[in-house]
Formats: sequence, C-alpha cells, structure tokens
Amino acid sequence: MSLKHELQVWVSALEAFDAGCYDAAVTQFEEIAYYSKILFNLAMIHAIRGQHERAIADFARSIALDPFFAVAHFQLGVSAFLIGQFVEAKKSFDRALALFRENHTIDYRQLGLDHRLFSCEVKFNRGLSQIYAGKLDLGMQDLLSAQADKQSSVHDVIDEAISDQALGYTIFSVPVGVVFRPQPYKVENLETRDYLGKARVVAATDPSDLFAGFAGARPPSERAEADRQPTRSNTSAGRLQGSQATRMDEQQPSFKRAAARGEKPGSVAQFYFTSTNPTERRILLCHAESPDDPPAAARSRTTPAAGQPWAPPSCQLGAPLRSSRSE
Repeated sequence: MSLKHELQVWVSALEAFDAGCYDAAVTQFEEIAYYSKILFNLAMIHAIRGQHERAIADFARSIALDPFFAVAHFQLGVSAFLIGQFVEAKKSFDRALALFRENHTIDYRQLGLDHRLFSCEVKFNRGLSQIYAGKLDLGMQDLLSAQADKQSSVHDVIDEAISDQALGYTIFSVPVGVVFRPQPYKVENLETRDYLGKARVVAATDPSDLFAGFAGARPPSERAEADRQPTRSNTSAGRLQGSQATRMDEQQPSFKRAAARGEKPGSVAQFYFTSTNPTERRILLCHAESPDDPPAAARSRTTPAAGQPWAPPSCQLGAPLRSSRSE
C-alpha cells in the first residue's frame, strides 16, 4: 500500500471517528494497523466504547512496535485501572514514568496528538492504583510527590485528593476524542494539482519563425550568413593558425590610418619580419598599393651581408622585438 493511500485511509477513518461512526472507523484503521499511532487510535476507540480488554490488547501491540511510547503505557494503565487491575495499572504507570527521564512534560502535539503528558499525572495515577490495591502509605507518597510536581492549575485537584485521602477520586487520562492525526500539510497535498496546465501545440505559419533559440527568431538571410563564417579548429595546429591569422590582420592598418600618418595615398602599410629567430627579429614597414600586392623591394628578398639584418631599400627598419621567452 502506498503512503498516499495510507494517508487517505487515515483521513477517512478520522472522519468516521469524528462523526461517531466507531465501527466504520475501526474497520478503516485496521487496514493500516501496522503503525503504533494507528494502533493507539484503535485502542482509544475501544476504550471510549468501554471495551477496555480490547483496548489493553491494542495498547500492548502499539507498545511492541514502539517501546518508548510513554502515552501508550499511560493509557494502558488507565484501562487496566478502570477494569480493576490495579497491580497491572501500577506497572504500566511505572514504565510510563521511567520514560520521562527526569523531565516534567512530554509534548505529543508535534507528533499529531493534541495532548501533553505530565509526570505529576502519572505519579497521581500510580498513587491511586496503590491506594485502591490496599497500599495506602505508598499511594500517599506518590500523591505527595505528584503535588510537588504540579505544572498547571488543572493539577490543583491533587491537593484536594490528598486532603480527602483520595476517597472518591479517579485518575487522569487522555481526553475523549483526542487521537493521532496526520500533519495538515500532508493532507493538503493529497489532492493532485496541475501546476503547469495542459500542453498546447503551436504551429508556425511563417518560415522565419521556424528557428527558435536564446537569441530569438532570425531571418533566413542572417542564418545563412552565419553559416558561411569560418570556424576555428580546436586542435593545437588550428589554434596556432588562428592566432597567426589574427596577428597578420592586425598588421594591416586601414587606408585612413595610413593617410593620417602621411604615407603614400592609397598605400597599405604592411609589416615583415627580418628573421625567424625571436631574439633577432625586427619589423619592416613597407607600403603597397593593396594588401595582396607588396612592393618589389619586399618581394625580392636579397640575402644580406654577414651580420647585417635584411631590409628592402623602400622599407623602414624598426626596433628589435623582444621575445616573451627572453622577458
């Protein structure tokens, strides 16, 4: 059984319980009676109907699943007390009191049970069990201990019980109608919710709308122009070629920049390296009519004399370039 179905059964059983349909509530709770909380609810229904023997059996099953279930020990003692089993009731109260571990309160509200169990109530119930079992002195000691451990004005009845030697008084119990309930947020999320709505198919009638991306739709002419752009290779050779191509592009100023420098109108400034050795490399600035037509001096590379850098007569010899390795 899925968790969702278990919650649905739990909610349905609680609705029957709140409506007073105890038989229907028991039937539905028994479908998921493998949790200590559900078994506790079943036992509480039996106790409300006066079926304390069945209640004790279900409380015992709940405790078998969760031995630290203090309120189940407490209510088992209550049912045992109401059918006259005072010795068994005293033992259950002993086990419940041991689970407080020097605390005064166990709050079950965060677990779904709207009840707080107080140690003074357990001590009072144990004292009454011993008094009704014929142990007046031990019972009065428990009542005095409960009096010293009172937590609210509701517990003022303990003072009255002590003054009357506990004659005619009954024990504390979880109120009728208080059972374990699922957390509200779990119940709210049981229903299926449609957060996105229903999907719709949208057809494009304009061919320019067939492209979709982060940049939005683009005309086919722009996409064709982008497809014709060269791409750079990811290989080491491709990266090297790309960087060299970028450097050569930067070495060709525009005609306007050449005219601003006072160079020959209509000429293009071109740069040439005099040596392949980075430490001896110099830049030659030559002028040509176009980037693809360097001057004759640049085209005719004559071998210079020993120890002299090569430079065409119509070119200006620049300063030596520093190698990044020498720096």
